[in-house]
Amino acid sequence: MKLNEVLKSKQFVLIDFQSDDCPPCKLIRRELEKVSTQLGDELKVFLVDQKEQLEVFKAFNVQSLPHLKLFKNGRPLWSNSGLISSEEILEVINKIR
Repeated sequence: MKLNEVLKSKQFVLIDFQSDDCPPCKLIRRELEKVSTQLGDELKVFLVDQKEQLEVFKAFNVQSLPHLKLFKNGRPLWSNSGLISSEEILEVINKIR
């Protein structure tokens, strides 16, 4: 599935901008797994790797890692740079619902 198709989704889409050589990115993946497990089909997590998809990083003006962006129906709802816990992410999504 392509990124533009994912962004049009009626479910929440959380884009995880990351890199394999970024230690905080590895930590945030664990938190995203917890969020994904809790929300199930209500959330789609889409990973964008800096080395493989640099043009996507540029298109979204991502300057630092890890970086998350939340969308629904193609609309950006929230973004975060740096580490964040699964509880904090769930709190954000619950407020938006």
